[in-house]
Amino acid sequence: MEELSKRMFEFLPEQSVLWSALGTLLFSVTVQYTIKWLKNKAILPWMREDNLKRREEIIRQLNKPK
Repeated sequence: MEELSKRMFEFLPEQSVLWSALGTLLFSVTVQYTIKWLKNKAILPWMREDNLKRREEIIRQLNKPK
């Protein structure tokens, strides 16, 4: 059993590599979340989906033949 666990641990990279990978993952997720948040804050009112739907509805009503 000890030999099996020894063989399994031989395949694992060094601890510094694992910490670097974890740090990179955390950094990537943080940057992705921040960009999404900033994009949502910087969106103009006419670009929002609910406003686009309302705008299309108004245009349809205006284009209706009387």
